[in-house]
Amino acid sequence: MTPDLPSRLASAWSLARQALTRTRVAKALRGLPAGQRGLLVDAAGSEGAALETLTAHAAEALVAEAFLRAHGGEAWCAATRDDPAARVWGAVSGVARLGRELQAAVADLPLPPAAEVAARLFPRASPERATKRRGGVYTPPALVGLLLDLLDAPAGATILEPAAGDGAFLRALWDRRGTGATSVGLERHPYAWRAGWTALAVQGLARGQGPEQAPRWECVDALEHEPCPRPWGVVGNPPWVRAERLPAALRATLRERFPELRGGNLDLSAYFLRRALDWVEPGGRVAFVLPQGLLESRAAQGLRAALAEHTVEAVLSLEWAPQVFAGALVIPCLVSVTRAPPASRHAVRLGACQPGQAFPTGVRWSEVPQARWLGLQPRGPWPTLVRKPDLSVLGALARAPRPLDASYGLAIRTRAKAGDLIAEDPERLGSPRRLLDGREVRTFKLDWSGRWLDYDPARISDPKPASFFRAPQVLCARIALAPQAAVDPGPEAFLARNTVMVVRAPGTALEGAPYALAALINSLPLRVFALLVLRAGVLASSHRATWYAGSLGALPIPRAVLEDAPPRAALERLGKRAHVLAARGAAVELAALEAELSERVAAAFELSPAQARQLRKVAAHPTVAPLLSPVEPGAPTRAIQAQSYTPGERYA
Repeated sequence: MTPDLPSRLASAWSLARQALTRTRVAKALRGLPAGQRGLLVDAAGSEGAALETLTAHAAEALVAEAFLRAHGGEAWCAATRDDPAARVWGAVSGVARLGRELQAAVADLPLPPAAEVAARLFPRASPERATKRRGGVYTPPALVGLLLDLLDAPAGATILEPAAGDGAFLRALWDRRGTGATSVGLERHPYAWRAGWTALAVQGLARGQGPEQAPRWECVDALEHEPCPRPWGVVGNPPWVRAERLPAALRATLRERFPELRGGNLDLSAYFLRRALDWVEPGGRVAFVLPQGLLESRAAQGLRAALAEHTVEAVLSLEWAPQVFAGALVIPCLVSVTRAPPASRHAVRLGACQPGQAFPTGVRWSEVPQARWLGLQPRGPWPTLVRKPDLSVLGALARAPRPLDASYGLAIRTRAKAGDLIAEDPERLGSPRRLLDGREVRTFKLDWSGRWLDYDPARISDPKPASFFRAPQVLCARIALAPQAAVDPGPEAFLARNTVMVVRAPGTALEGAPYALAALINSLPLRVFALLVLRAGVLASSHRATWYAGSLGALPIPRAVLEDAPPRAALERLGKRAHVLAARGAAVELAALEAELSERVAAAFELSPAQARQLRKVAAHPTVAPLLSPVEPGAPTRAIQAQSYTPGERYA
């Protein structure tokens, strides 16, 4: 791209804007269909902002058309429908002369590559507010190519890209197939629609093909549309917008239309995925880029149940990959599903990125029988790090009882000032109680920093009685890659913040053996099971994961520990010893004790020698090993990478 292109474009946009008046743009905005006008105002934030954005977009659209005409793209311009930009210029006298002036001004400039059209020619086509509210983030080429490989569409099959944005998947399909005639793109936002059509035009000009050979490009809301003909495949990157950020009317409509998804704070992309399964013909396939939360969250249980009725072809987690969407705080994943019941022996391809390795070359694939994979946690998360050799030991653990109950600690009300309630000097507070935060809960150890809480139930969300925090109590850090538990022995019990989970085994003999319960949670079998099967995704760009009440409550417990006093008493004794060693900082002794504890827990689960070996092998895998321990003290925690740990160091 020539260095003077940005400045020349800015001059051309300025020239086009001079021909527009606020009155004319306002008239064009009022003349749009009510739904489209509401969409533009909502995306911009206000009617005044919508007028400003429409003015900028109309100027960009006219300059983009001048570019196309200067490069022989008159037929592409003729295909532009009656969109907002066309309505604006339809009310301006002398627009033909202005267009010729702009064409002459840009005639000697090269068109940008198709992939850069949206950003270069339409920088206001997806303004930041609209992008956030609509969930529109364009997909990088490497991800587009990998997802099309997972789609694996037959030659000549009709492929639909809903919420197409700039049409990245359609353009890639056009390149692969030599014609776009069997590809269809739907884009709801008219600015993105215009930018996407211009990108297709640029690609067509480079190929020497006209609009009749291009993919079909429609400005419609995919969720309100019935594609005709029915596609064989649906592919793309639907908008990621949490339900709480959707307009109330849309949220209610979606929940009414898809009752099997059970509402909740469900991401908008879930509804696109569910709708796509209705669109494709029987035996057809859907391949989407999605937020990984759909594989894990309780709100998405209904979606996972619906998908499990079909053939899950592939799931690829990108939680360990280098960031593929700049600035994104949500972990992406790729999912491919065929609309057909799974064969009895069907195997899902599970992909995981090796920490620190480039994407997509660093992806490691394994095949796991779908029934056994989903059977590990029928209503819970879909595990993505599991491999076929792991199924035997994980299945043995999954069949054990799940008697635990986990509850959140205290949360200060939003309008209350934490600085007024929390202090290091208890004399400042009216009713001081020792306060423990999640970062102070280590494995077999509580590192209290000396802070106190003024216990005022009126300023606490979901206040709990003092008896809730009776000592001794087992506490778990809510933010940690693998569960780590310690016992608060009392006599004055800590009040735990909501970054701490209080874990109990109500109605069982284990309720009276807190050190045995902590030893179980810290043991290798439960940490591996939790990491591979129960864990919600690692927080983006961090060395942490979030543990919820449901995930900790789903930890398996050996039946022998629940029913037989001797193994329970042995774990209680060793758990107490572990707390003493952790308090002393006796790392080497503690590491040896941890190994003994893990062997006892494996025996209590009645794991076979082969299963025990596989458990240790899983724990030693380069992707898993660094995740079972925290990073070294003082080491950066904003990037996940393979690291080495000396024995006992995680207790330091």
